[in-house]
Amino acid sequence: MSVVPPGVGDDQVGGGQIASGELPPGEKLLSTSELCQIHGVSAIVVRNAMLTLKAEGLVVGVPGVGVFVVDE
Repeated sequence: MSVVPPGVGDDQVGGGQIASGELPPGEKLLSTSELCQIHGVSAIVVRNAMLTLKAEGLVVGVPGVGVFVVDE
């Protein structure tokens, strides 16, 4: 069970798109600032959702580069 931050779910950040195959392995997710604008939430909400996706093993962060969908 994942912890969903208030205001935006991990599915809105990319979890649903990862599960459906819309975001294939290696695909870069949108930046925190882009996701904040799209969903009208603060950066901490987006970061918490990203942490959930990372904890579930769906994405990996590369410092200075971005967050990417992992291979299963």
